Amino acid sequence: MEKIHNNIVNNLKIFFEKTGFRRGVVGLSGGVDSAVTFSLAVEALGRNNVTALILPEKGLTKDSNITNAIALARDAGVRYENIDIVPFLLKYKDLPWVQNEISKMNLKARVRMCLLYNYANSQETFVLGTSNKSEIMVGYGTKYGDLAADVEVIGSLYKKEVYKLARHLNIPKYFIETPPSAELRKGQTDEDEMGISYKNLDAILLQIEEGKEDQTNPQVKKVLQMIKNNRHKSKMPPLIESS
Repeated sequence: MEKIHNNIVNNLKIFFEKTGFRRGVVGLSGGVDSAVTFSLAVEALGRNNVTALILPEKGLTKDSNITNAIALARDAGVRYENIDIVPFLLKYKDLPWVQNEISKMNLKARVRMCLLYNYANSQETFVLGTSNKSEIMVGYGTKYGDLAADVEVIGSLYKKEVYKLARHLNIPKYFIETPPSAELRKGQTDEDEMGISYKNLDAILLQIEEGKEDQTNPQVKKVLQMIKNNRHKSKMPPLIESS
């Protein structure tokens, strides 16, 4: 993990040097992905050049996740803001159409991203994405929500590698032990929503990358279908030709 650790930190430094930007902002939750992203960013850019936005939904986000995120930011000596997103969500309550469950869940991710980009634009800062390779490959995330970023810090790491790196970085164990969840609805977990464990997902994605997947396996079929259905999330919108 030391080599991976050093490569990400060095490449993140190079990325910022090339862009001319010096500062980054990260959405810090109680999960391992954001904790690892945050820690790598602080190491690469320096604590004075990183800001953490903690964006809970009061009444849904676990208090422990908020407390842990604040503690991580404070321990690193990094500026943070703790902003409840409920007042922003209420602005959408009286829309002249019926919102289904998916639209309500995705709205939360997009409100959070709007706040991150509002801060980034105001402070000449880049938004640091927290998506891992497993999520990116299958498109597990909200388009123009948590999948939006200026750079994906851990986007080359499978979920299992994120956990290994977290232990290498001595990330507090509560981030590692907390079941992965976007907390977009009560009781939500990533693995329940995807219908597959990260362990099995990573194994299948590696097989797909190597061209060795068993397409008769039901779980492989499921993952391939997820990739197909969500391919639009990783591409710019199609252009309609004028000639």
